[in-house]
Amino acid sequence: CMGALGFRLLRDAGLIHGLPSVPIHTMQIIGFGRRMHIALPPGAAVSRADLDSHLAQAAIDAGVVFLCGCRAIVGAENRMARHVELLPDDGDSAHATAKVVVVADGLGRSSTSHIPEFARRVSHGSRVGGSCWLQEYPRELRPGVVHMVVGRAGYIGLVVVPGDKLNVAAAL
Repeated sequence: CMGALGFRLLRDAGLIHGLPSVPIHTMQIIGFGRRMHIALPPGAAVSRADLDSHLAQAAIDAGVVFLCGCRAIVGAENRMARHVELLPDDGDSAHATAKVVVVADGLGRSSTSHIPEFARRVSHGSRVGGSCWLQEYPRELRPGVVHMVVGRAGYIGLVVVPGDKLNVAAAL
């Protein structure tokens, strides 16, 4: 789900047009014997794959060189930029320098694991998250509503995304 702020930032940057999404307007929370509905400011349900490919294409359209299938090792920082070693799957390594480096390599953090300020910090009692997509789901789960079930052990969230699929995410 993309909250109101994220939606507004992408809209203001001209990056919403053409992004497959389902408008979100309500959150339903069920837990501890109670149920409540909360009106939400305008947001959107988008699939991560759609968002990633949409943003990558927007970057390419703006003149960015996008390397898919490439590992990166974030290197030394000086006052003006950060150095990055690029390791394509099918070629020789290259080096780049940038004022801003976006690291999106997930929990493994292979590109920054050697940098002390990016050291992993796991809090006692941290939850483990996971998600999946379902093509078939109960039709009571309506588009536009984020359905949350909460309990002492964690939560599970359900939302209809483009393509009439149900995204299920949990932290347990």
